[in-house]
Amino acid sequence: MDFLDPNKKRAHKYRLILGYILIGIAIALVTLILVFQSYGYDLDRKTGAIIQNGLLFVAAQPEPADVYLNGKQYKSRADARLVLPSDVYKMELKNNGYRTWSRTISLAGGTIERVTYPFLFPADLKTVEQKTYTAAPTLSTQSPDRRWMLIQQLGQLATFDEFDSNDSQQAATSVKVPDSLFATSPQHAIKVVEWSTDNRHFLLQHDYQGGREFIMVDRETPNSSFNVNKTFNVTPSEVAMRDKAFDQLYLYTQAGLKLDLANNGDKTVKPILAGVQAFKSHGADMILYATADGATAGKTRIMMRDKSGSYLLREVTASPTYLLNLAQYGGHWYMAAGGAADERVYVYKDPQDAIKQPKPSPELETILRVAGPNWLGFSANTQFLALQSGSQFAVYDFEHQRSFKYDLKLPLDAASPKASWMDGHRLILNSGGKMIVVDYDGTNLQTLSANQAGLVPMFDRQYRLLYTISPRTANNAPAGSFALQRTNLLVGQNN
Repeated sequence: MDFLDPNKKRAHKYRLILGYILIGIAIALVTLILVFQSYGYDLDRKTGAIIQNGLLFVAAQPEPADVYLNGKQYKSRADARLVLPSDVYKMELKNNGYRTWSRTISLAGGTIERVTYPFLFPADLKTVEQKTYTAAPTLSTQSPDRRWMLIQQLGQLATFDEFDSNDSQQAATSVKVPDSLFATSPQHAIKVVEWSTDNRHFLLQHDYQGGREFIMVDRETPNSSFNVNKTFNVTPSEVAMRDKAFDQLYLYTQAGLKLDLANNGDKTVKPILAGVQAFKSHGADMILYATADGATAGKTRIMMRDKSGSYLLREVTASPTYLLNLAQYGGHWYMAAGGAADERVYVYKDPQDAIKQPKPSPELETILRVAGPNWLGFSANTQFLALQSGSQFAVYDFEHQRSFKYDLKLPLDAASPKASWMDGHRLILNSGGKMIVVDYDGTNLQTLSANQAGLVPMFDRQYRLLYTISPRTANNAPAGSFALQRTNLLVGQNN
């Protein structure tokens, strides 16, 4: 029998070994191919050359769009997953009735790029009047969830028209804050400081002849509104909500350089910090502030305070204005601080632990520079931080660790010198009486509806409708009259 023949037995063994070797080689080759494919390597079917692909995710709002790469239409629409050879692409998103969105994309092999934020605006903006006014309102504001819009009634200090963006056809209701909460004066100016995250309360700053006071407005129950100054018997220069709660307030008094915490529950005020020149709070305990106490001559100390104490972040040149901001993104703290005299802002990543060590060494993430900075703000999703000086911007992307610097070369309306964030990726400005929107990197600048300088453009909760206040343009409109204009951002839909 064959298994008793030594030669045949030896040959069978060699065949088994060879088979195992071949199977091992095959497994190794397949594994190697899969590893290379995971890094984007592939074979060009036309040339036979080895190429490295990248992965590109594309999406667009408010509707899917056609994708063009270097002028050629791609086979799939937006909301797509594209596997492409590493290269630099001019990407365009197009849809009938909408303006084209474009950007140059540098796609490296083995990487993933997400372009899921583009917003396509209609080529032809259709606007209707929601409510008319005989003159320009002086204040407009919107709740954080973008549902409630309030516009100050003409000739009324504390009465507002309230609109529900969930129902664009619904007439405005009236929100009347008791006049007794406001000081009597021949001159008045009010502005909204901030909203609570409950979308019900917002803080008003009332400047009148000879003084300043703060009113916490309850839009649902206006009679529950209260005067901060009278409630706590204080005269603060600034008031800010602690952790966006309407009943916990930071009171800053510039004359005494002190920061206190007021509790509306038990009507108490307790001291928090002394020698404060400027501050910015976040959450329940974190405060970034500037102080001259203990600083080198001609310098100011930027301090971080949490529930365990105050710690030095860095020193900057003493300035009349300080730019401070802090936020969390991707599980990390980012703190930005600088003096206007230095014309730069230092941005740190997770400094709260490093600066508590015997030899502090906080990690510097980046430095933003513009001449004469006047505004510093995180985007709605906190992925971006923008530093502004007029039409010049320096922007940092925390997710991709990229910096952008550009000048839009636009004359900004004097009553609206500072930008604001439309959402997580776009900035809003006011130029020439028009609302301007631009992507975080300075691309895709769009001129939209007319908007009165000094008033905030507003959107519904899905960014399908845009609300602005502007002069009436109808032929029979009385001279000097204004209207709350509603602009549809969906092509083919009624306002």
